[in-house]
Amino acid sequence: MAGMIAAGLMLAAPMANAQSPAPAPAPSPAAVDPLETTLTDAIGLLRQRRPADAYAALEPSRKEVAARITAARAKGGVYCATSSTESLFYLMGAAATKTPAIVMTAAACQTLYLSAFLQTEMGHGNEAQALLQQLVELAPRNPQYLGELAYTQQRLGQMDAAMASYERARDAAPMAGSPEGEKRARARALRGIGYILVERGKLDEAEAAYRAALKDDPDSQVAREELTYIAQQRQRK
Repeated sequence: MAGMIAAGLMLAAPMANAQSPAPAPAPSPAAVDPLETTLTDAIGLLRQRRPADAYAALEPSRKEVAARITAARAKGGVYCATSSTESLFYLMGAAATKTPAIVMTAAACQTLYLSAFLQTEMGHGNEAQALLQQLVELAPRNPQYLGELAYTQQRLGQMDAAMASYERARDAAPMAGSPEGEKRARARALRGIGYILVERGKLDEAEAAYRAALKDDPDSQVAREELTYIAQQRQRK
């Protein structure tokens, strides 16, 4: 699991703070956000199975992100994004309503994301959920963050909230930044939806969700096993 989140963090391209509403000329290469150094250190501690130390190492970064949010909100809207597609979506939305907005760097997003993951690793589900809710307020169309929030809500038994978050993650899949990323994000969300529908006894709808997931991720063993389970449940009725 640590390797998966580390890969996800490293793949998120660093982006300079962007503002709306006027498109800017092609920018020069963005300077590296200092938050990235701390992220790298925290990932190293996570790989050593030291989640508490990794979380503590991110404390200065969390304070810095909070300060950036406060400063940005004093001027208008504030978002964070991990791809140019997502960033442009937020800026265009702000421009359409003539609302000043700032999109923070990917490292700001990932500081909160990794912090939430570490809280989960330490068994603090409610704390993880609070961080993820803050994150999706800043990145409301990020399918990865919405999916993580949904899964956390599911683990906490908040099935209605989890369903709503999985549906948002499914709808936000085009923001993943690549065709393959979009398919992975949508498939994951559909599997989550399918799981909750099975729990609710809605087997026909659950089957449809899992079959839709297989269209995006044909190799998903989880989806195939769940379809087998659904067939078995029907035979018992």
